[in-house]
Amino acid sequence: MRLRTAAIVGAMAIVASVLPGAAQATGVSYTHGGYAGGTWVTAIGLTVSSDMTAESQVTTPTGVVSQTNSTANVTVNGLLNVNAVSTSVAGSNFGDGSQILSHARTTGVSLLNGLIGVQAVDTTAAASGSSTSAPKAATQTTFLGLTIAGKTYPANVPANTTIGIPGIATVILNYSTSKATSTGAVAIGAGLVVRLLEARAGAAAGSQITLNPVYAAVNRPATAVPGAPIGGTAYGSYVHAAVNGVATVESSPTARTTLPSSGTNGNTITNSTTNVSLPGVLLLGAVQTEGSGIQSASLSDASETANVTKVSLFNGLITADAIGTTSHVRLVGGSTGTRTNQGSMTFVNLKVAGTTIPLNVAPNTVINVANLGAVTINEQYAINNAYGIRERVIGLHIVLSTARDGLPVGASVEVATSLTAIFG
Repeated sequence: MRLRTAAIVGAMAIVASVLPGAAQATGVSYTHGGYAGGTWVTAIGLTVSSDMTAESQVTTPTGVVSQTNSTANVTVNGLLNVNAVSTSVAGSNFGDGSQILSHARTTGVSLLNGLIGVQAVDTTAAASGSSTSAPKAATQTTFLGLTIAGKTYPANVPANTTIGIPGIATVILNYSTSKATSTGAVAIGAGLVVRLLEARAGAAAGSQITLNPVYAAVNRPATAVPGAPIGGTAYGSYVHAAVNGVATVESSPTARTTLPSSGTNGNTITNSTTNVSLPGVLLLGAVQTEGSGIQSASLSDASETANVTKVSLFNGLITADAIGTTSHVRLVGGSTGTRTNQGSMTFVNLKVAGTTIPLNVAPNTVINVANLGAVTINEQYAINNAYGIRERVIGLHIVLSTARDGLPVGASVEVATSLTAIFG
């Protein structure tokens, strides 16, 4: 995922737009949704990132609901170090509508090897709306002991204050954007956003560090779409690993597509990228994913595909000219109708530790590679029961039994993943 500082709104909004349930809620004038996190790092070029840490999220669209989360000692070498993160998101009734408050607090912050320091930073996003109170939303951030390049800043600074560190980074303090209309309101904020102007600690120029990302929104419920809701996602690669049992450092899902719950009216959505690289771990030529879906009273259908070329993992220990997966689920005739789910994998010239893999390899074939770990080829997982249908296919899934190339034991690497589901 490639982000510019100004694009953080779009990136966060994309996350929030897939909160389940809101489009199906009825009987209230407004629904709510929100999230809060401690740190979020996206490193352009290497596609390496630290996912949102200590994330709290409310996805139940109405009523009294809350979630809290916390963690300690989050580190991304050379980019950030924090002592502790705590987050909370709380939704509640507001007359006949809803209100929500998302909060993040991060302490003991050191960014860019101490160039930016904060003793503590608190950020909130709030939104509310009802039939008698117009929807509204806002954010707020306060700092304790904030210093940037040796200069001290007060507890409260104006929204979207921009500080330049010449030749190194641009910093936005108290990042805030909000919008309210007659049908809803949304607030997106962050304590601070740092965008690198030069390569640093393996992260290319344009990489971004976000502290305390928060989101809160209320929406007037949409008319429910008939039929069983669908879902799906596909991506070319995904690398994730626990660091000291606390933070998660990952190569974010590349060229990801996600199906909306109400489908695409049969149209195909696509995403693509080229030259994905995580030195020593992952090198891909091109990635393309596609998804399509239909949701109606008589038919629910979801399909996702992921295709990857020029695959080289762990300095050539695993290679392939191409790997592709397809996941497809289908429900005909409503909840008591006919259910089907299918998953498949194709590949060209796949080799694992020097051994050529035959084209007729069975699903869920596991090869244990010395000094690496378990390599599962054509990993398939399916559910078909009264609660729904689900099909997941991962072309290659490696779980390390030996620490290597900066990844600890237990780190997971996926290549060509597709997943689809029908709910209910």
